[in-house]
Amino acid sequence: MAARRTLGSLWPRSIGNQCLLMLPLGVLVGLLWPQAAEALEPLGRLFLQASQIVVMPFLICELVVGFGSLQPGMLRSFVRSGLVVLLGLWFAAGAVVLLLPCFLPPLVTSQFFHAGLFERPQPVDLLGVYLPDNIFSGLAADNFPAVVLFSSVLGMVLQSLETKARLLEPLEVIRQLFSGLNRLVARIVPFGIFALTALNTARLDWPQLLRIQGFFQLSMLGFLLLTILCAGMLLALVPLPAGLLWRAIRGPLVLTASSANLLITLPMLVENLRHELPASLDPGGRQPQAADELAPLVSLGYALPTLGQVAALWFIPFAGWYVDQPLSPAQSARMLLTAIPAAVSGLKAVIREELQARGLPLDLLQLIYINGEWLYRFEKVLSLEGLVVLAVLVYARAVGRCRLRPLPLLAAPLLAALFALGGGRLARAQLAQALEGTYRNDQKLLALGSIDQLKPPPALQQLQPGPVSLAAILQRRVLRVGVRSDGMPWAYRNGRGELVGYDLDLVSALARSLGVRLEVREADLESLERWLDSAWIDLAVGGIQTSPQRAVRTSSARATSGCIWPWWCPMPRWPCSRTCASSG
Repeated sequence: MAARRTLGSLWPRSIGNQCLLMLPLGVLVGLLWPQAAEALEPLGRLFLQASQIVVMPFLICELVVGFGSLQPGMLRSFVRSGLVVLLGLWFAAGAVVLLLPCFLPPLVTSQFFHAGLFERPQPVDLLGVYLPDNIFSGLAADNFPAVVLFSSVLGMVLQSLETKARLLEPLEVIRQLFSGLNRLVARIVPFGIFALTALNTARLDWPQLLRIQGFFQLSMLGFLLLTILCAGMLLALVPLPAGLLWRAIRGPLVLTASSANLLITLPMLVENLRHELPASLDPGGRQPQAADELAPLVSLGYALPTLGQVAALWFIPFAGWYVDQPLSPAQSARMLLTAIPAAVSGLKAVIREELQARGLPLDLLQLIYINGEWLYRFEKVLSLEGLVVLAVLVYARAVGRCRLRPLPLLAAPLLAALFALGGGRLARAQLAQALEGTYRNDQKLLALGSIDQLKPPPALQQLQPGPVSLAAILQRRVLRVGVRSDGMPWAYRNGRGELVGYDLDLVSALARSLGVRLEVREADLESLERWLDSAWIDLAVGGIQTSPQRAVRTSSARATSGCIWPWWCPMPRWPCSRTCASSG
């Protein structure tokens, strides 16, 4: 009994402290006993599903009752204040998106043709996101923006009804019912955090994390910068003790970081804010209704683009750098203008659309899957911070407790700027050192040979004019091909001095299909054009791009990647586009 009382005294009383305790315990179990951590999966699933079941009904009741019972004029005040705060959060996150690419070192890389260049993703349907055909299908699909919009409109319509009290009374009972159910589920939150943390730690792929360390390092830098700015904004505008703010967010913070699911955290966050904010900012209870509006406010903030969703868009400039196609600050700014409104459709959907719009390979989406374990936590935790800033500032203004303190207001941006400069330069130096000597594609190219492993084609010894037609080629049994000498990877000499490349494999296959001998001769582009005009060669290859001047005098095969035409020949004599198509 004494041992039990001792253990009981060590167990924290508040759920927030229990969550903080279970987080390192879960990490420890995942690192030291990864096989044992797998046995905790049923507990993690039970917690996630139980939380998911109660969150939607809870928020629907909060939205309908909250908006339906608003006093006249308070809705407009909430909307104006909330919109200003949201715009400020988006501006801060957008500034971080523009800043972080500046700390990426120069990169030497290359890429080859891939099928993703031709994929065209469906554009984000914002109307379908917010207005589905059936609200019940939206509920089943966890379409949170649609549910929030529908419930908010119901509450606003209810506000204008003279007989609204008849409906508000039973809805208030249902609201209290789901609040009690959420408090019941909250009792298992620490154990759910323990299970989820242990599982995610055991399954973390450390080698993949090291391969993408630049994105990880700078994302953490962006996270710290936005955290400093959010904390500074609250301390500068609201007379709120830092300890009280920490008590309100510690439980939701740990739950979001361990589960990567902000939706199931919202009920706990709302309850904590309702308990802590009035005690500090409205001790006299002059505006009791303002606390009831925290749930609709947080729900609306979650349904709109969040701080974390906007900050996570920095993946797109990083992706451009990753393939040596960096975006300029102006291009990144234009990207933000189109991507922020579409962010509610989900991180992967908006990134996919923006990659395509910027002409970047869709294969880069694989980086999201590689980094998914921590990338979504980065997004969700920052989104949680943004919702806290939104709720605290709007509530403080509603109860008349917003007070501007110049010193913290100036100190937070200054501290963030110094931290960005020091941390960014350090991350850039470490990443440049890690990338030094890692480029290997040149060695791969020099090691490549012919695809059919045959001997290199013989050289074309004599340049003599001759008819350029299919019949003439078959009659002399020789296909004369001029090769652009600097057309890597379409045509080049490998490490053994052999003439290889994509175009060489194509013309070799064409010669075999025609039953003739292939002879090639290297030259620069100007010489190849002169030889074509003089009918000294039948074809010119080597990654030659089209131009209006060339199109007047020559005919080309169909492009292989949107801009490179592999074969050129004299247009009046041999319609090579038809020959290319027939030869496959």
